[in-house]
Amino acid sequence: MSAVAVNCGGHSCSGGGGGARQRRVAPQRRRQPPRQKAPRKKQPRQRMPKRGRRLMDPGDVPHYDAFNVSGAPQPLSFSVAPAAPLNGLSDETATSHTSDQKIVLFNPMGGYYIGGEYSRNAGVPTTLQTFTSNGMGLASGGPSASSPAKMMWTRFSVRMRNVTKVGDQSGTVRVLRVASGFPWADPPTLAQFDALATYVKSHRRHLTLPAAGLSASKQWNCIPTDQSQAHQFFTPGTTMTHLHDTLDNPGFTTLVILLEPVGNANTFDLTIATSAYARYEIAGPLANTMRAPRTVPAAIVNRMRDHEEAKGSHPTPVSQEATAQALFNDHMQRSLSTNMGILKGFRRAFTGESTGNQFYDSIVDMGKVAFVPRYKGVV
Repeated sequence: MSAVAVNCGGHSCSGGGGGARQRRVAPQRRRQPPRQKAPRKKQPRQRMPKRGRRLMDPGDVPHYDAFNVSGAPQPLSFSVAPAAPLNGLSDETATSHTSDQKIVLFNPMGGYYIGGEYSRNAGVPTTLQTFTSNGMGLASGGPSASSPAKMMWTRFSVRMRNVTKVGDQSGTVRVLRVASGFPWADPPTLAQFDALATYVKSHRRHLTLPAAGLSASKQWNCIPTDQSQAHQFFTPGTTMTHLHDTLDNPGFTTLVILLEPVGNANTFDLTIATSAYARYEIAGPLANTMRAPRTVPAAIVNRMRDHEEAKGSHPTPVSQEATAQALFNDHMQRSLSTNMGILKGFRRAFTGESTGNQFYDSIVDMGKVAFVPRYKGVV
């Protein structure tokens, strides 16, 4: 049979045998599944710290530490008319007795007189010495042109260190931050002395320290115990009577240190730092130094007060020494570590050894003065 030509859409095809031919279609590529990206870790949102919270954070300068103010006045949780910030520093000594108890106490609300040292003296208590606030412009004779007319205390800190030779350090020291008032005279009566000594020893929040444990400085801060009194301007007292009235009705906690009798008398160095806001007479030249204090939310101040109060009578870390030493180390490492001779000077800073080079020694000594602020009898 002859083949029959078939018209397939304009193409000539042979109609015999297998029928119409099919087009070849190119195979389609398989679609690759989309790549799965590794899940990104969600980073926590970093917020800028609030100004007040940053200033009052426990990791920064403590709110009630009068040694670390660095010239900055303390923020308040309420508005106050213009006042001038004052910072004072006093250095005193107290010595334990071989047979009698001694009491050393401090309270800032007294004004010019901020504390004293008292001895039981075989049943006849005596006043050994009184402590005054230096650098605040106060005077025992009454107000003057340079003394503030009104004051409001903000910070009050005491550092204590046993300066006796290490081999002779012995005895017991008891410390209590007293929040309540108690009667006191000058000199105190035997009943007043024994009552306060018993109160300190029997109070559950008192701290007992060996005298040798005070070979390194320990610090205690006074905090407001009655805000209605502590946070108001008052006329600074100029007699011991003002201190006695304050002890009986305190606005700040009273720091009481009981020195138990010991075989070898130990000498303790006491450094007192004070801070306050002061107001001067309008016509006086010091009135120009008054500025409105900064304010922060009351919740922040209350948090710092609770943080300090929760420590009871335990000391506050002496951060000034650590801060000064860290600053000095950082300065030496960054500025002076590129020269081997200066590295010897870095060693001299800690050991006191001379490098044999007067130039390097003078640089190290200047660095110490400029970068290590020292308080008398503390560092």
